[in-house]
Amino acid sequence: MTNNSRARYYQLVLLGVTDAEKFARYMALMRPVALRYGGALERMLKPEQIYSDALPKPEIANIVTYDDKEAFHSFNVDPDFLAIKHLRSESLEMSAVNGQAIGGALEPGELAQRRYLVEIAHYQDGVAGYHRYESEASGLTSRYGYHVERLLAPDVAHGLPFQPNVVKIAYFDTPDGLDLMQRDPEHERLDKLYGSAVSQSIWLLGRVHPSTLQPGAPSPRSEPTR
Repeated sequence: MTNNSRARYYQLVLLGVTDAEKFARYMALMRPVALRYGGALERMLKPEQIYSDALPKPEIANIVTYDDKEAFHSFNVDPDFLAIKHLRSESLEMSAVNGQAIGGALEPGELAQRRYLVEIAHYQDGVAGYHRYESEASGLTSRYGYHVERLLAPDVAHGLPFQPNVVKIAYFDTPDGLDLMQRDPEHERLDKLYGSAVSQSIWLLGRVHPSTLQPGAPSPRSEPTR
């Protein structure tokens, strides 16, 4: 296996816990298995709102990584994982998108102040229209402290109403950054441009999960949560 960060394989996992006790047992048994394959938690978010007609708001949104795509597949057929996999299905409602990272970066800062946006989208007429939207929106978003933490090119999706072309995990530096941007007169035009660039989308708004902000909590990429 490789530790080359450019080859790492990512997964956005949306979780709704239905049996907390069984889920805790699954997590305790799963972690050492995933660690064999470089499994690690990059970011754990607590969604507060969802914009989707087909998906309920998850309790948790995790960005998880593995050494590479081969390591991810090896984890999924590991006999130790298969022996406990039933605990996951018995304790969770789960949707996931897998893919390679094509942009973004983890940056230090006041995590508790950030307001996160998770975008899952399918292009309307290919990538060109979406890139045009990004290019025209960049001046407005940067004005209000917007940063892309991770940009993924999906290759597999489960439990979603469509196959996405892009997954973006981003945030505003301050709690009011998004609200201020949406009140900017330029926002309405860019919102319409986005509507012409994508045919389907899911948006999650939330914050860093409080459990990862406690003293002694694991830092990014320190343990898997999937």
